Amino acid sequence: MADSTRLFSEIRIDKLRQLFGTSDGTDMRFVCGGMTKDVHSFVLQLGSKVLGTMCTGAFQEGLNGRIELKDHEPHLAYRMLQHLYMVDYSAGEIEIDGMKEESFVSELHTHVMMYAMADEYDVRDLKKEALWKFGQELMTKARQTEALATVLEVVPAIYATTPESDRRLRDLVVLFGALYLMRIKDLPELGTAITHSPDYIIEVLQKFEQITVKSGKTVIGGVCYSADY
Repeated sequence: MADSTRLFSEIRIDKLRQLFGTSDGTDMRFVCGGMTKDVHSFVLQLGSKVLGTMCTGAFQEGLNGRIELKDHEPHLAYRMLQHLYMVDYSAGEIEIDGMKEESFVSELHTHVMMYAMADEYDVRDLKKEALWKFGQELMTKARQTEALATVLEVVPAIYATTPESDRRLRDLVVLFGALYLMRIKDLPELGTAITHSPDYIIEVLQKFEQITVKSGKTVIGGVCYSADY
C-alpha cells in the first residue's frame, strides 16, 4: 500500500509540474510588477492559504480572476509560483520573459526573501524549503574563507524580515557568527550587520560564551581549542 501511495504521489507531482507555464485549464491571472502568468486556482489553493482564499468568490480577486502582488519583486513572486507547481524553486539569478533580475544579490539572500514570502502567504512547504536551502548554502559558505562575508551580508535582511518569535534563520546565522567569530571579527560586513541589526552581535557573543563554557574550550573558525592549550 505504501509503495502504491508513493507512486501515485510521484505521478501527481509530475502532472502538476507539467502544468507550470501552460495555459491549459488556467482560470486565474497572476500579476506582479512586469510579470503576468496564467495560473490554476486549485494549485494556489493547495499550496497557499492566503492565495487560496483570494481565489474564492468572496474576494475581489476571485471575482475578477486576477491576483496582483504590488509589494514584491516579480522574480521572487515567480519563484513562489515555481514552488507551488514544481515543489522547488531556482536559487540562482533568473530571467522571466526577457526581464532580468536586477535586484539579485546572492543565493543566500534569495532564500531569506523566499522564507519571508512563504510566511506572508502561508506557504508552509516553501518556508521549509527555503530554510533547508539556506542551511545547506550556509554550510557551503562556511567552508570557504573568502565566502564568509556573504553570510554576514544577509544578516540585516534576516532580522528585518523575521519577527523575534521566529528564530529559525536567526539561530543559524548566530551560530555561524559564534563559531567563526575570530575569522569574521575584522570584516567590514560584520560592522554593517551590527549597524543594521544591533541585536545580532549581542546574540553572537552570548552564543560564543555558551559554547566556550559548555565545552571548556575556545571555538575559533569551527575548531575547538582547549583552555589549557
